Amino acid sequence: MIKKIFAFLLVTVTIFTCIPFVSASALEDNIITLDPGHGRNSGATGAEQWGGLQEDHYNLTISLQTEKVLKETYGVKVFMTRTTHEENPGYSDRVNKALDNNSGTFVSIHNNSYDISSLRGSCIFIPNDNLNKAMYDRSYDLGVKIQDRLRDDVGVPIKDRPYYENSGTRPDGSPREKYAIMWRAKEWGLTRACIVECCFQSNYEDVHAFLLNPAKLIEMGTAIADGIADHLGLQADNGEKINCIEPGSAVTNGSAAVNGGDVTRGETFSFQGWSVHEDGIANYEYSINGGSWKSVDSAYSRSDVVANLDTSIFGACTDKNSFKHTLDTSALSVGSNTISLRGVTKAGDNYDIGKISLFAMPAAGETFTTMEKNLFSVGEEIKVTAKGLIEGAWVAVFMQGEVPGNVKSICYFEMHDSTKTFDLIANGVFNSSRGSSPLQEGTYVLYTFVDESYKINTSVEPITFIVNNAMAAEKSITPKDGTNITTGFDMVFGVKDMLSAEEVANLFEGNCVVKSPQGTDAPAMIGSGCKIYLCEGDIIYDIATIIVEGDLDGNGISNGKDLIRAKKMMLGTMDYGWIEAGDFDGDCAISDSDLSILTDVIANH
Repeated sequence: MIKKIFAFLLVTVTIFTCIPFVSASALEDNIITLDPGHGRNSGATGAEQWGGLQEDHYNLTISLQTEKVLKETYGVKVFMTRTTHEENPGYSDRVNKALDNNSGTFVSIHNNSYDISSLRGSCIFIPNDNLNKAMYDRSYDLGVKIQDRLRDDVGVPIKDRPYYENSGTRPDGSPREKYAIMWRAKEWGLTRACIVECCFQSNYEDVHAFLLNPAKLIEMGTAIADGIADHLGLQADNGEKINCIEPGSAVTNGSAAVNGGDVTRGETFSFQGWSVHEDGIANYEYSINGGSWKSVDSAYSRSDVVANLDTSIFGACTDKNSFKHTLDTSALSVGSNTISLRGVTKAGDNYDIGKISLFAMPAAGETFTTMEKNLFSVGEEIKVTAKGLIEGAWVAVFMQGEVPGNVKSICYFEMHDSTKTFDLIANGVFNSSRGSSPLQEGTYVLYTFVDESYKINTSVEPITFIVNNAMAAEKSITPKDGTNITTGFDMVFGVKDMLSAEEVANLFEGNCVVKSPQGTDAPAMIGSGCKIYLCEGDIIYDIATIIVEGDLDGNGISNGKDLIRAKKMMLGTMDYGWIEAGDFDGDCAISDSDLSILTDVIANH
């Protein structure tokens, strides 16, 4: 059997004091108490020899992610026995936390340690099978479901399936569990409980594969939450509404996936939800960053969705009122992305369901660097943003034609995260002056290196930029005479709706190119949020955001939906949309006078 170092105190006292027993029927299985093991820099050691921390830090990080997923994805109540590193509640306090909140499910999250360093993987401790066999059975299944998720979703091997260890006896002579948390959970009336030992801090492979990798800590927390959900039969639904453009004619609801977040390119990202429309639903569609609309993977009937709705309105809507889709994230742009969702009625009309905001991190080994512009004056500060740099990455600049050599002899900055995370998002700034000697006029190349040996990461395209003394060479986006377009705050105002990229570009002087908000190919109709670039070859002189009159939702058309959106934004019931497209008086807010003008714009469309 595995012996934990600094795990739980062995309880040998066999004299009963007053035990706060609570009937299992008074507790709710779907109210969950999470117990991040230990606290105050205590718990198992071992990872420290490889630059890691003591156990309680990892326990808390994993537990906080488990709490987040259970709340946001599955919509259940979750209570934590501690939320900071400074806390270290006693065993009774931890179990009482569950009892005080009518929580029947108790999961204590730990990481293991043993004096045989070859042992690795997950272990689950549960209450024994005497006195309350039903609790044992439930706890065993809970542990199995969690281990299956840790193995399948994170790659943590299984050391031992759920088991118990006894030490001492109860007053009735029956064996008592070794770990104080487990015997209290049973004797005080919880319905299920387990101690999750995610992996071994005493094993080199476990420490480096999981504990020293922040992304894996988050994955383990998510896996534990999903395992709990699998055991309890929870469905992904955070209870939040996906805002619908016309709530009078459609009802929508979606999973926590609509909240989006960060995703690594190439990883799986799934979303699901449902809606009901009085005209009946023929299909659901999605669009990435304003691109073409595509059907979701599956759309199917859910009678439970319409069961509690007004049958006089939605009674006929029993087909295709639910959807699921798994997104190909490799198609996302590195950086911010928007996934738009819509339903298609049987009459062929479209109605908006909502949007998912996703920030796509580069895949492992993929880095991404950007510049705000490509033309600088001697001595001017040059700003570069690097996202998703791999461990030990550097960014350096060389005069074009130079062979990368001693990095200290040139202008450079180090994009190297001290915590060695693999999903680094950091901003770096270097000044184009090297001491008293600025960069000379000429063309420079920005390279990304994977390490200090200056091996160029060939998956990254170098960025070329020019430094010169000609301030007049700085150009800006300028509307042609007679277009009634104005510029300011890096935006262009007054662009009409339903125009193509070519038509918009022709409204400006010089060589202008119009692209999507993410810098990819422009959509068929240019909407608010699209970008216009003034460029010459590979040199970009200026960039501005396009604001289309009356187009608050960014689809390139000004219509009644934008008017409804403007009213909601004015009332504070909707917080996303291009407010600049409806702010005609320029006071950075939408007022009654703006609504009046917007109504005229739409009427004269």
